[in-house]
Amino acid sequence: MLEWLLSPINPSALHQVPPWAAWHGRCMVLAWGALLPMGVLAARFYKVLPTQDWPKNLDNPAWWHAHRASQYLGVLLMGLGLVLAWQQGEGITALAQWHGFLGWSLFVLAALQVLSAWLRGSKGGPLD
Repeated sequence: MLEWLLSPINPSALHQVPPWAAWHGRCMVLAWGALLPMGVLAARFYKVLPTQDWPKNLDNPAWWHAHRASQYLGVLLMGLGLVLAWQQGEGITALAQWHGFLGWSLFVLAALQVLSAWLRGSKGGPLD
């Protein structure tokens, strides 16, 4: 079963992925599959930790630092993935054009979100 899953769809055709495409994929999977979701989970579930003396201790900066670091790294890796794929689309299909358009759109939205976080000021909260 595993051999069948790992075999190419068309065994007679060579399946070579250029290095830029392989690294583009790695950057995007790490950004979208790990870092950005981890930042969301940190902000959602780790504001109050089991070891925290809540409600006496209301501010737990660990979630904030984890959220901010993973979001910044995720957007940075997304940008690196875009740079790696920049102008590599000779003879691309309509589906690849949509992929590029959606990728640039998501990057612009992510960059705007980072910019809005910088312009927002404090994170708010009871001690701010």
